[in-house]
Amino acid sequence: MPDLTIGDILKSEADQNNRIAIPAPVGTKTGQLVKYAERKEYLIALSDETNGEVLVQPHNCVMFLGGILQTD
Repeated sequence: MPDLTIGDILKSEADQNNRIAIPAPVGTKTGQLVKYAERKEYLIALSDETNGEVLVQPHNCVMFLGGILQTD
């Protein structure tokens, strides 16, 4: 997968202050799915895993998934 940034994925959001860090497996990369336990669903990682967490935007956003491989 090419190196992705938040700007490659997140095209619009109601409020960037809604971004949160959630637990993620070691080695998770930007663009991969991460389980969000509170809602029992998966979200797109907006950052690489650091200290066991990734950044996600769980509310009111528009994402472009064209740069993400289907296998991820």
